[in-house]
Amino acid sequence: EKDKEIEQRLKLRIVPVTFTARKFGLEGTNAARIAFTRFPDIQAHKRLKDLIQYPYGCLEQTVSAAFPQLYIGNILDLSTVSKQMVTDNVNDAIRKISSFQVDDGFTLWPVSSWYRGEKNWWVSDYVGHFLLEAKAAGYHVPDQLYNHWLASCRSGAKRVDKSNHRYQTYCLFLLAQSGKADQGAMNMVRENYLRDLDPLSRKMLAAAYFLSGQKDAATKIDQAVFTEITTYREMAGTFG
Repeated sequence: EKDKEIEQRLKLRIVPVTFTARKFGLEGTNAARIAFTRFPDIQAHKRLKDLIQYPYGCLEQTVSAAFPQLYIGNILDLSTVSKQMVTDNVNDAIRKISSFQVDDGFTLWPVSSWYRGEKNWWVSDYVGHFLLEAKAAGYHVPDQLYNHWLASCRSGAKRVDKSNHRYQTYCLFLLAQSGKADQGAMNMVRENYLRDLDPLSRKMLAAAYFLSGQKDAATKIDQAVFTEITTYREMAGTFG
């Protein structure tokens, strides 16, 4: 009797709904689908397809195309073919990064006989962020490539730019994430430039302290930070 009561209640909750799709596109080329979800539809499968097929060229594009593919398997049920494509794309990006190496970091375009390039500070940090996450995800990152980035990052962690602290604090955050925190540089920024840091730079400095095990210091640095990053004019320094 209890089972019947439950069954009856379930039946009462079933309400038939009819959807009429609005026609669009050319006859024979259009298609539609319906999805029910508790979350907004971000069209993740379409985004994955865009990433897999993205014709990247410069180093920022190479990293940006491969970076989210490290996590896509956590939110989508990938087919065997898609899993292999994602793995191949990440490995290809890691291999390709070496062609952007210059003496003190990484440049935006591949180094060749006619283009020697110069270090781009933000892309050098961005590469390291990707390599750290790729290693954590189980991908093989060659020691030479990793150590080259590490040396570049250590140099950037000591470089003070009073007009833009993001490059330095990004380095400090990444070094702490790698387990090689530069305590001296972190303290120097905290003691001399804390009031000058924009919200994002301050967040990264706080994260560096937190990752290096200094949670009290991280909390104090983070206290005055707004939870929302306000709109700012982007001149390609951080790729937006």
